[in-house]
Order: sequence, then structure tokens, then C-alpha cells
Amino acid sequence: MKKRNSFIKTITLVVFFVSIILIYVSHLSDKNAYKKTKPDKEELEYLLNYDMLNDYPKSARDVVKLHCRYSKLIYGCNVDEDVISIVCSKMRQLYSQELLAYNPAANAVQRMKRDIDNMEKEEAVYRSFAVPEASQILYYKQYDKDMASMEVTVTMGAMENAGYYYQQYVLVKEGGYWKILAWGDSKMGINHKD
Repeated sequence: MKKRNSFIKTITLVVFFVSIILIYVSHLSDKNAYKKTKPDKEELEYLLNYDMLNDYPKSARDVVKLHCRYSKLIYGCNVDEDVISIVCSKMRQLYSQELLAYNPAANAVQRMKRDIDNMEKEEAVYRSFAVPEASQILYYKQYDKDMASMEVTVTMGAMENAGYYYQQYVLVKEGGYWKILAWGDSKMGINHKD
């Protein structure tokens, strides 16, 4: 009986220590789940070298998709200041003249860095996005301009509130190209700030 009690105590201690180790490892992996990752090299090169003059996105959906890819790169990956500047410049090429007028280039990079810092303070990371199918995009005319509107689902990973949120995009056709007029949180409305 004494041997059996000793064996049970040994098994109990082993199970206890293995449980403690597993809980600790699980805690570490959860904590790291919300850290920014290194950008995929192919995606990084593709986005940094994207030729807006010769290969501008053809549809409103493609414009928004490209904008979201740039956002995921900036707000979901660890990138240096040179990349932030290039991406900011690329994203601005997707904006309408009206949006550019509200957001001068002189302080665009600084605003983007501030947004990145704010997201890091909140431990929020842009994980993924889902652009609606072409049939789900609303096309209309307003003030004799061709307009488009769509809602994009964005997945954010954050310590406290991981989940989805919805961004509403409004685009206008300028010179035959779809340009972003405004975007923002669907629940809070949109404005002309980038």
C-alpha cells in the first residue's frame, strides 16, 4: 500500500508540474499572438514597387483591396520608417483630390506614425480584411459624379478586444479612375481624414 501511495504522489506531482508548464507556455503564446509580425518579403516588395501609373486598379473593389493591403502592411507588421514613407505615398495615390485637399502631404507620414503608435499602445494589430464581392458594392450618382460605397470587414487582434470591425469606404470616379473619397468606422460614420 505504501508503494502505491508513493506512486500516486509521484504521478500527481508530475501531472501538476506538466500542467503548470503548459499553462505558462499557453500564456506566452497568447501574449505573442498580438505582436506585430515581420512582413512577407514578396508582399512587401510587391506593394513597395506597385506601379500606380501603368497598373492602377481597374475597379472600386480593387482600389479598396489595395488600400487594405497597404494598411495591413503598415498596421500589422514591423516596418521601418522608409517603408512607412513609401507606403504613405502609395496610399495617397489612391485618394481623391478632395481627400488630398483635406490631408496635406506635409504631415501625412507623421499622422501615420502617430496612428501606428496609438495602435501599439492599445496592443491592436491589423490581422486581415475581407472586401465585399463586386455584387455587394453600391454604385450611384451624386452631384453628377460616379460614386461607389462598400463595407470592408477588418480583423484586429488586441489583448482586450480581439475581433472584427467594419470600415465603410466611399469612392468617386476621377479622370476615369476610382479614387477613395473617404473611409471610416461604419458605426461612427466617415470623414475626410486619413
